[in-house]
Amino acid sequence: MQVSILGPVRVGAAGEIPGAGVRALLARLAVGRDDVDATAADVLLAAATAALRDGDPVTAAAEAGRALALWRGEPLADVGDAPFAAVEAARLGTLRLDLLRVRIEADLRRGAHADLPAELTALVEDHPLDEALLGQLLRALVATGRPAEALAAYEDGRERLADALGADPGPQLRDVHLAVLTHDRAALGVGTPAPPDDGAVRAAPRLRRSATPLLGRDEELAQVERLLDEARLVTVLGPGGVGKTRFATELALRRLGRTGRPVHLVELAGLRDEADVLPAVLAALGVREVSLLDRGTSPLWRLPIERLRDLLADSDALIVVDNCEHLVDAVAPVVHEIVTASAQVRVLATSRTPLAVDGEVVHPLPTLALPDGAGPLDSPAVRLFHDRATAARPTVRLDPAVVAEICRHLDGLPLAIELAAAKVRSMSVEQLAARLDDRFGLLVGGPRSAPERHRTLLAVVRWSWELLNPNEQAVLRRLAVLPGGADAATAPAVCGFGGVDVEPALAGLADQSLLVVDEAGGAVRFRLLETVREFADAELDAAGERSAATAGLVAWAVDFAVRAEPNLRGQTQVTWFGLLAAEQDNLVAGLRAAIDAGDRRSAFTIALTMCWHWAALGLHFEVAAWGEQLIRLEGPVDPSTAALLYAILIPNSLVAGPTRTGVRFIRRLRRLVRDETGLSPLARAFGELVLATMGGRPAQLVQARATAEASGDPWARAVAALFYSILADNEGEREQSRQLAREAREGFAALGDRWGLAMTAMTLGLTEAADGDSSTAIELLDEAVLSFDLLGIGDDGRQVQLLRAIVRVRAGDVSRGVAELTAMLERYPNDPEVSTMAETGLAEAAAQLGDVISMLAHYDVAVAAARSEETGGPPQLRVMALAGAAIARLRVGRDDDVDDLLADAYGLAVADGDRPVIGMVAIAHGRLAQTRGDGERAARLIALGRRVGAVELLGNVSHPALADLPEPDEKLLAAERDRVRDFSSVAAVREIATLLRPTTCGDTPGR
Repeated sequence: MQVSILGPVRVGAAGEIPGAGVRALLARLAVGRDDVDATAADVLLAAATAALRDGDPVTAAAEAGRALALWRGEPLADVGDAPFAAVEAARLGTLRLDLLRVRIEADLRRGAHADLPAELTALVEDHPLDEALLGQLLRALVATGRPAEALAAYEDGRERLADALGADPGPQLRDVHLAVLTHDRAALGVGTPAPPDDGAVRAAPRLRRSATPLLGRDEELAQVERLLDEARLVTVLGPGGVGKTRFATELALRRLGRTGRPVHLVELAGLRDEADVLPAVLAALGVREVSLLDRGTSPLWRLPIERLRDLLADSDALIVVDNCEHLVDAVAPVVHEIVTASAQVRVLATSRTPLAVDGEVVHPLPTLALPDGAGPLDSPAVRLFHDRATAARPTVRLDPAVVAEICRHLDGLPLAIELAAAKVRSMSVEQLAARLDDRFGLLVGGPRSAPERHRTLLAVVRWSWELLNPNEQAVLRRLAVLPGGADAATAPAVCGFGGVDVEPALAGLADQSLLVVDEAGGAVRFRLLETVREFADAELDAAGERSAATAGLVAWAVDFAVRAEPNLRGQTQVTWFGLLAAEQDNLVAGLRAAIDAGDRRSAFTIALTMCWHWAALGLHFEVAAWGEQLIRLEGPVDPSTAALLYAILIPNSLVAGPTRTGVRFIRRLRRLVRDETGLSPLARAFGELVLATMGGRPAQLVQARATAEASGDPWARAVAALFYSILADNEGEREQSRQLAREAREGFAALGDRWGLAMTAMTLGLTEAADGDSSTAIELLDEAVLSFDLLGIGDDGRQVQLLRAIVRVRAGDVSRGVAELTAMLERYPNDPEVSTMAETGLAEAAAQLGDVISMLAHYDVAVAAARSEETGGPPQLRVMALAGAAIARLRVGRDDDVDDLLADAYGLAVADGDRPVIGMVAIAHGRLAQTRGDGERAARLIALGRRVGAVELLGNVSHPALADLPEPDEKLLAAERDRVRDFSSVAAVREIATLLRPTTCGDTPGR
């Protein structure tokens, strides 16, 4: 008898099989299903399929992988002549293909799809009519950011089915195709890739890791990295399309991984105005001009260029400034400021022309190396063409000699090669080479001032352009007016005039590699490559459509602003803040176009929404700068829109712009409120509220609150309560402030308004902290941090985090408070505002621990930051640092520079006008007076300071290492408390001024 076993069997020791030494005939072999590879694979396939059905793709992938690992070469290759072999080998082949489908499906669902396109491409070649595999290929291509290739693969598959079977794709494959066209990731059923391990090097924000390797640049990368070690400024120079951005990004990522030093990317391609360069640099560095907590007057605000210098004073970051050429006159001085701000900071710029800045080292980036005769595929240019062409059409036949010739015609320009390679979807490389010859011949007589390589790139782009249908051409050129790209809603609104069908054009342009498809947060945006956008911009002029496209942009921006503006207040606020951030570049372009056209109505409509958003984010210089342009416009405008816009522009212009502009806005708003009877309730209430808080007259304040209450607008009532809460706090009326803040909080909670909830939580948290209820204070500050984060208001969230850590320290949770403060210093090492606050908190923590040396050292650092008017943060926080340092010195028996510290603190407090802050300084002066033996003066100052709601610094710290400061005589202090009990806060502040500046005449502080 002949026994065949499908799989290896363990050979037993002698005697294990009964009769093994006697009989040569084996009648039966007893083995389980799991002991034979062929049947074990069946068992594992069933387990993997069940796991997939139960929603466990990880287990499914593991089980299928175990089964596939059982294959070792072709099944039954050594018994191929056996009668049963052919049938069983076919069954095992089908089994392996089923396992591959299950494992690939599991990988798609669990997000492990990085390597699937290559595997599935090979499988589809082997099984060209397998619709399930083709559907998986489409999904894998979309999951890895290659939707255009997915559409091309579908078309290839549809043609194969038609040629071979005379049939169309089945319903499942058609559904996948529809999901690709509509960018419906949920319908595609692909998971999100797992995050990298904690130890992995992560890219800095906005640095995009490419899905494909950078070919042929290793030598240049090493050269420029050495240059950056030696020089402060390196400019990578080259024509459009040579790959400067990709090169700089790769270099930045490598340097980040090698050194761990910060990397910041400044993208200038979308900017058109030189005035936008410096704000773009500050934004890339994570800086905005002013905090919401800073309610100071204009001398305390910093100019952006000074913020840049201060921020980079001790920085060792690499700052990548990309696409400088069109704004080189504005970029050069900013880059000069960066490289002179710190001896360690480095700048890597990309441009088509040098910046001409002292110390600049220029590195021309060559085109990719071409074939040198040693073998076409040894050339990076040919390898790039080969990779992109096979990705576009896996079955393409590539003649190495023809490919080498194409790359020579294209001068090795990466963008030109990629655009040309994409054309193999519809033609052979021989046809491609012939068409390129024709196109270059047409451009021989072009402008001789243009570099040859630029003319070559223009030829490739124009040739790609001429392959588009008229509908696609119209959409491509019109997209040039959208510097921020477009989503599926924006593109039709701007580009759809004249009967153009935008949706199929977008799919066609993506398929032609002329549009980049980006996906973030579940939304898809279409983006033009910069070189293509420049070409499209020229074609827009040539077609005579610029006016119409710009009008479409302005109309879209007006419509978007009208829909967004009411949603910036209330439950949909978080969503619309995100949408505004995504469309900001396009909205700014629309606003600029409206201003340039003198279209006051449209400009005011767009500006109202943008200024609401910017003001909430604390971008007060941005608001003030646009106010300077808006005030020059004339013409009709909706009165309510104008009133609301003026109300936003007034405080921002007064503190961040020319005062005269703010005054002009006040006059205009006053006339509207007085004369215009048709104002909306919100416009009238908010307008009166701003005018009242600017004027400060009691009767005006009462009238504004009454108008808000009577308006019927719940947001107006809530924001009025918030404003008056802040005013009451500034006047030292803490209990009144608390009640108003609670009232505002209830109103914002009913509306679901996150900004209002954040502001009231912060106000109430600080009030509770001042009253000693640290637990409640921390809960409220936690809520404020969360709301600020949801809205993308990072700096105010950061400031509240610092305040929360200080509250922890004062409550006795020293270790946690110190950990949070230290973490903030490490995260923002060059931010003076963070330094002022964190070092003050660390000084108080050291006091709690009795570490006198550390306490004084931390206060010294805080004082150094606070004494710089341009860098120390909001005045109340700087006063806290200065007065706290003075009290600390008194508690260790030192008064050598206490007078200077308190003089600086008082000057800041008076300039700010915050009465509890003035009271804080008064109490510190009272402690100094008591230390020097003047008990009567001490009692008066301490009583007055407490009357205006001041918080005493280091007042709850008790440690043997710190001397308790002597209290004034109890009778004196009681008498002073009784005397000032009925004082108004204005009267109390006036008397403080008399005591601290007895010989000074002038304005009374606090009024």
